Amino acid sequence: MPSPCYWHSATLLPSGQFLIAGGYDGPDSTTNAELYNPATKSWTMTGGMNDGRAVFTTTLLTNGQVLAAGGFFYEPGNQFGSLASAELYNPATGAWTRTGSMANARSGHTATLLPNGQVLVAGGNGDASTLTNCELYNPSTGTWSATGGMNVSRAFHIATLLPNGLVLAADGDVSNPSTSELYNPATRTWTITTNLMITNCFLSTATLLPAGQVLVAGGSGPDGHAISSAELFDPATQTWTATATPLNMARGEHTAILLPDGLVLVAGGYSNSEYVGAVSSAETYNPATGIWTLTNQMSSPRGDFTATTLTNGDVLVAGGYADVGTFLAATELYGPNSTTLNLNGTMLEPSGAFQLGFAAFPHSVNTLLSSTSLAQPPPDWVELGTPSELSPGLFFFTDTEATNYPARYYRVRSP
Repeated sequence: MPSPCYWHSATLLPSGQFLIAGGYDGPDSTTNAELYNPATKSWTMTGGMNDGRAVFTTTLLTNGQVLAAGGFFYEPGNQFGSLASAELYNPATGAWTRTGSMANARSGHTATLLPNGQVLVAGGNGDASTLTNCELYNPSTGTWSATGGMNVSRAFHIATLLPNGLVLAADGDVSNPSTSELYNPATRTWTITTNLMITNCFLSTATLLPAGQVLVAGGSGPDGHAISSAELFDPATQTWTATATPLNMARGEHTAILLPDGLVLVAGGYSNSEYVGAVSSAETYNPATGIWTLTNQMSSPRGDFTATTLTNGDVLVAGGYADVGTFLAATELYGPNSTTLNLNGTMLEPSGAFQLGFAAFPHSVNTLLSSTSLAQPPPDWVELGTPSELSPGLFFFTDTEATNYPARYYRVRSP
């Protein structure tokens, strides 16, 4: 991406392009917004937001515009706090315009598009406390109205629209037993579910499975450390059950995506606590067996990033926080249509040096990595250098050290 960021938002647009907006670009919240074009594998800047915001929500509306709401701002001079403002992105013009503000400033909340086209915003952190109140956004009028509040104050929780039209909210309140509750748009009220969650957590992920169950995975426990638990919510019985196996690795502030084949991909996150122990590992959940299985790792360890399924079925991960003071612009693709390296030509020179050409994002700055073993974790691969771009999207590199190794494997780390 053109700019590093974390705690940003990601939205797949009807055109198939992918919108990244806001987040932190270091210590400060940013107004930056960028578009990824899967057809050209290129990034371009688009209109910036009116307010710099991180830890906010973006929702694709039925009219094709994107609603950005709330969030946390941090500006030079130690100016910071939660936001009540909201704005709309118009893909046709590439511009953001302000819309009605919420009654309550909030960050770390959830936003759910309801079947009637309105957006339900729930909970989050206000400037003084964690919130129970909820608001509805009406795209037809550009205004917000109050709706029934949750029974429990929640922030960094999950909210999922169920096939029956209700909205499930869960976790996000580690000071009490982990409750879950259901919002009924018809009555505008919340009702606590029959059973408690098995694990008390926040910063987990929620994925609606094809069978209608909701998979909640990982997160942070009451002590702030990452957990490996995973459980399923059944809307028919309003009960929670543990998956057959837990995650292979404790992780929080990770991502979870439903793949076209019905598996769920979980990637990255922090294995210790917030901003500590970023990981590159990934695993998939099989709803048919209830088992988690490790899959290929990302090239860069990261937490607080985004993952979005593109129209071709690939998953694009973008940005994130890798380590203390390290903010990522790097992006990666996972899926049947993505490859680590698309070779366009190779040649072994008489000296033993190895030349290779490959395709990557046009005008991107790539780093070629090598290892003598495919089993070696990607972060441990050796950086060889920066390949040269011969023409847009076609890169070339000569590995002069190849003669010293009986076998040499390559991968590219791309921004």
